[in-house]
Formats: sequence, C-alpha cells, structure tokens
Amino acid sequence: MKFFNLNNLNEPNLKEVAETINHPDFPILIKIFHPSCPHCNNMVDDWDTAMNKLKNEYDGQSHSINLHSSILNDDIITHPHLDSSTINGLPTIRIISLDDPPIEYEGDRSSNDIFKFCVNNLDIQPKAPKAPKAPKAPKAPKAPKAPKAPNANNMLKIMNAFNTPSAPRALKVLKAFKDPKSLNALNIMKALKNPTAKKALNINRSKLQPPTNMAINVDTAISKILANMMNIKNQNTKKIKSKVAKKPKGKAKTKAKGKAKGKAKTKVNKAKAEVNKAKAEVNKANAEVNKAKAKSNKAKAKSNKAKAKVNKA
Repeated sequence: MKFFNLNNLNEPNLKEVAETINHPDFPILIKIFHPSCPHCNNMVDDWDTAMNKLKNEYDGQSHSINLHSSILNDDIITHPHLDSSTINGLPTIRIISLDDPPIEYEGDRSSNDIFKFCVNNLDIQPKAPKAPKAPKAPKAPKAPKAPKAPNANNMLKIMNAFNTPSAPRALKVLKAFKDPKSLNALNIMKALKNPTAKKALNINRSKLQPPTNMAINVDTAISKILANMMNIKNQNTKKIKSKVAKKPKGKAKTKAKGKAKGKAKTKVNKAKAEVNKAKAEVNKANAEVNKAKAKSNKAKAKSNKAKAKVNKA
C-alpha cells in the first residue's frame, strides 16, 4: 500500500499519481481537502493516525491519496468520479475504482471509523506477523588467560647469577641443576615460574658478583709490581746520575757503570718475571672462568630440560 500527498500542481510525482487515479487497477482512497477549510484542518490528526495504522498493519495494492481541491480544476485529473461537480463539501473522502461506482465515506471524522472504512473497502490484507527473532547463541566461554611470563628483570638477574660461578647461591643452583631429579632443582623450577617466591627472591639477590678474589689479587699484584718497577727504575737512574757526577776515571768509571747497569737489568728482569708470573695467574683465572661458564651453559641446557619435564608433569 502506498501513500501520497498532492498539495499543488508542482508536485514532482503529480503526473504519475494522476495516471494511477485516472486508470486505477484497484480501489483508491481519495481525500479532497483545502487548507482554508476548518473541518479539513480539524480532521488532520485523525486522518494521519488512521493512515499510520494502515501502513503498520496492512498491505496491498490500494493507494491512499491526500488531494488538494485546486488540482481538480486542472485537466490532469480526468476520472469521472472526481469531477468538481461531484464534490459537495470539504473534506470529501471516497473510494474510486475503474468500473465500480464510488464509495462515499459518511461516518464520523474519527481515526477508528476512517480506519474501519478503509479495511472494509480497500484491496488490502493484514500484514503477516513477523517471525520471532531467534534467540542469541550463548557466548563462548572465554579462554583462560595464559600464565604471565616471569618478570624480565628477575630473569636477567638469575642469568647474571649463572654467569658468575663465584657467587655462592649461583654455585648452589649449578649443583642443583647437575641433578635434575633433586628437590632443589624442582624448587628452582617453581621459583622461575613464580618470581615472587622466596627462592626466586633469594636467587635474584645473588646479582652480578665482582671479579673473583684471585683476579682481584692478581690485578693488585700487577699494580704493585709495576709501581715497584718504576721505583727501581727511578732509584737506578738516580744512582747512575750520582756515579756519573763523581766522574770515576778510566777502568773504574767503566766498571762502575757496568756494575750499576747489571744490577738494574737484574732487577728489571726479576720484575718482568714477576709480571709474567702474574699474567700466567690471570690466564689461569680466565681459564677457570671460561670453564665455569661452560659448566653454566651445560647447566642451562639441563635447566631447560628440567623445565620441559616440569611443564609436562
């Protein structure tokens, strides 16, 4: 069902609607009005209510046309049942068709009476009831959240502890990982999963340790040896200068210089030997550190294997 309002001759769809009025294939509801008519104005609300009810509840071929009376004076409307001579007053409500006589509305100007008149005389039928909406499918349960990864800073501290085998706690951790079945290893695995656990906190406190005591002692020894060498060099230089100042003659002078140089060389060689010895100790300490790192890497591999077993368990 379609609804039209033709208020003047300038309506864009006037010709199309006029053609439908002049040659109707189905009953058409016509209301003829004029804006200056008080009865027309009083009926506007009831008319609109009846038309909205038809629009919402009924469907069909019939049209409803709200027609300004001035349009009837033009030649565009040629249906015989809408000749101006047939209009006795305003508003006029009638149903026209092609061959049947018009049906004049003579009821009250109320929305209910107008609605009943349309239902009984137009080619319309009630709209099919809307199918009820399908119930919404229940929402799928949310997947459980994945456990949070251990705090990155804590893990770095733990790894730093592994990289410093001289740290007492790190050594204990390494020993525990040598035996993956030990309770200590299992506890450490739990600590790694839960960084707030006491064991994890204890491991975290084992931060990077300073160089080993051996390395510290070696560095100190080298510094002392170098300082001694400088002192020896300075002392020898002073002695040589003092001897040169005395200017011993001939063989005595040569002998004094040779003797002083020989002693200086001996002391320098001795200092160099001590330096080489210290360097050897440093190299030995570095070898031990590398060995410890290798053990640490091996322990890490066992740690990962132990983690896999724990996760599988």
